[in-house]
Amino acid sequence: MITSKINEQNKHNKGGWLLALGAVLLIFTISQANIVKLVRVSGHSMDPTLQDGQIMVFTSLHTIQRNDIVVAKAPESWGMGEKNLIKRAVGLPGDRIKITDKELYVNDKLVLKFEGFIGENPVPTEFSLTKKSYFLLGDNHGNSYDSLMRYIQTVDSGSTDFTISEKDIIFGKTKVKRN
Repeated sequence: MITSKINEQNKHNKGGWLLALGAVLLIFTISQANIVKLVRVSGHSMDPTLQDGQIMVFTSLHTIQRNDIVVAKAPESWGMGEKNLIKRAVGLPGDRIKITDKELYVNDKLVLKFEGFIGENPVPTEFSLTKKSYFLLGDNHGNSYDSLMRYIQTVDSGSTDFTISEKDIIFGKTKVKRN
């Protein structure tokens, strides 16, 4: 009788260990397959929505929609090295972007009034995003190196290097809502 109870407990313990091992292997496989990624926020460009040091969960299994928060590789031409950016996708492929001296429009809808946030007013422009590019903004306007800031810095040179390519989007979609 005692032996059968011990054998039954050992079977139960083995099942628990196997379940725990299976869970660890599943989590490892998902993280290595880049399906879900934990990312630590570094800096204040997404204040007040995200705080410096906050850990976010992102997934790569969906289509990016307007206002999704995404992780993107900084384009090499931006001169930021291997830095990842956490920004909000305000302009999607095919969208029409209009920048006046004080406002940003996407598809004729006012997205941002940036007077007072940015030191110099940009040269007004209007353009369409290509089928594989995004216009990304930080929520802390004027304190975010993003598509708008890059536009202001490069407009005089005639550069169009201020959007983020689809290939540079690493992860998107998090559950944090904009304030």
